[in-house]
Amino acid sequence: MHEHSWAVVRDGVITALADLYDEPVGARREGCLEAVDAAAPHARADVALCLAAMLEDLHGLSVESLDLDNHPTDPHAAPLLVTLRRTEVDPVQLVEIPNGLTAQLRDVP
Repeated sequence: MHEHSWAVVRDGVITALADLYDEPVGARREGCLEAVDAAAPHARADVALCLAAMLEDLHGLSVESLDLDNHPTDPHAAPLLVTLRRTEVDPVQLVEIPNGLTAQLRDVP
């Protein structure tokens, strides 16, 4: 849902993104946070800007809950998210797909 996703642009290049998924719609939404280059000195700040813009936008839409699809090892979103008051914590378990398919998917350009 591009109209409610947010990006930080530096020198004409997107450096971070808060992406709101198309589904589900309504009072409970899902999305993710990403920095394009996690090693960039401004990556965490840019992700924070995206999250702040998305939360303000969703508040205006009367959204009550936002589930974020991010990994606890994420170097920019995870440290930011642990600073927020959350009402629920539901970790996602990563699953390996049998027969080597997971490794093949990781190598897709």
